[in-house]
Amino acid sequence: MNFNDLIKYLTVQIVERMNQPRTKRLHEKKHKSSFSTHWFGLIPFSLKMMIKRFQKNI
Repeated sequence: MNFNDLIKYLTVQIVERMNQPRTKRLHEKKHKSSFSTHWFGLIPFSLKMMIKRFQKNI
């Protein structure tokens, strides 16, 4: 993939995004998974729950 292909791809993506209705863009944004869940699964979530449980007991 050369630089021109990359620019063309990015331009197409931006134009498609701009042509979507605002409500659809906001809906997609609300249902986006968090960074830690996306990259590491449920392990960070479960650790966070355990830490909260232990802090509550103290």
